[in-house]
Order: sequence, then C-alpha cells, then structure tokens
Amino acid sequence: MLPVVEGVNRASFYTALSNVLLFPFTVALLLLTVNWSSIYPLLIVGGAIIALNLRFLMANIKLTRNPDSFSAWKVFKLSASYLFLTLILIVVGHIL
Repeated sequence: MLPVVEGVNRASFYTALSNVLLFPFTVALLLLTVNWSSIYPLLIVGGAIIALNLRFLMANIKLTRNPDSFSAWKVFKLSASYLFLTLILIVVGHIL
C-alpha cells in the first residue's frame, strides 16, 4: 500500500531506512535475552544475527537502487525468513 501512496522510490527508501533502524534493536534484543554464562554461544549467535541483518540490509539497498517488482518480492520473502530466523536465533541464544 505504501508504493501507492508515496511512490515506488520513496517506499523502497523507507523500507531500507526501517531496516537500518531495526538493526540496533535486534542486537539489543539479543543482548537482553542471551544466556551470559558462556561467551561462545553469544559470539556464534550474535555473529549469525549480525550476518542475517547485513544480508537483509543489502537486499533492501539493492531494492532502493533498482525498485522493481522482482526485487520487492525478493525482499518481502526474505523478510519472512529474516523474522523467523532472528527469533529462532534469539531463543537458541537464550537456551545455550
């Protein structure tokens, strides 16, 4: 709905901006919920979350540079995987 109201270019910019703003909150959520008894799970899960965030950010930047329906659909599908994997990694970090 946002591309209809704001246009495709601005909508793709807003999605990239929201992902940039989401990055520190995802890391903060990990730091608040992780089990601090061992540093190795923190490093592994934290590295995986940072890598996942960077992959999602790169997809959003690519969408901003080339706002077409194929890239938008790819970012949409990636966002579902991103949310699922982020929550799974946070639970794993808490358990380990």
